[in-house]
Amino acid sequence: MIAETLQIVQQQKKISCTLLGHQLKVVKNYQQGQKEYTCKWCKSQFTDNGLGKIDKLTPKLHHLNEALEEIYKRQRRLGMN
Repeated sequence: MIAETLQIVQQQKKISCTLLGHQLKVVKNYQQGQKEYTCKWCKSQFTDNGLGKIDKLTPKLHHLNEALEEIYKRQRRLGMN
């Protein structure tokens, strides 16, 4: 019974995102301007792409964001920025 109710609530949240769009909040703000977002309703994760649009966050994109952040930090420490 509880599991069925939770499943219905989750479906309603996904329908809200489909109809109204995602309600995004920033969960990680990288130094080089990249951001990672989470939808308030469906908990889907997103990130900025190189073209200024927002894409669904994949493990590959998350790893790329982390690697770019590390490169940026190293450049700042070495005074290359």
